[in-house]
Amino acid sequence: MGMPVMLQDRNIRYFEGCDSCPVERVSWNNVQTSSGIERDYRKDYRLPTEAEWEYAARGGKLSKGYKYSGSNKADSVAWTDGNSDNRVHPVGQKKPNELGIYDMSGNVYEWCSDCMITSIIQFLPK
Repeated sequence: MGMPVMLQDRNIRYFEGCDSCPVERVSWNNVQTSSGIERDYRKDYRLPTEAEWEYAARGGKLSKGYKYSGSNKADSVAWTDGNSDNRVHPVGQKKPNELGIYDMSGNVYEWCSDCMITSIIQFLPK
């Protein structure tokens, strides 16, 4: 199932012509409302919490403690300012992390349903 290409009758991709690229013109409020995403894509959908996203990005129980999600070398797992040619790229062109999830360290920013509470960072495992 691909991502929706329209959000309330407007294009949510700045870089057109790439249906397998992540969307990057959608607000947090848009994805929180049932009217924000086409009805077919709303089934049992919610954004992850920041803690859930962090756990998945680190590789969950399979984590090998990499600096980036899936590697210690950013170029092998992430599209960055240095290698992206200033555009988004189709999902899955770089290596996945330990859980098989792609693009957790680059390409576009991700939305979470909440925000990180900086006062508890000192208690998180490294």
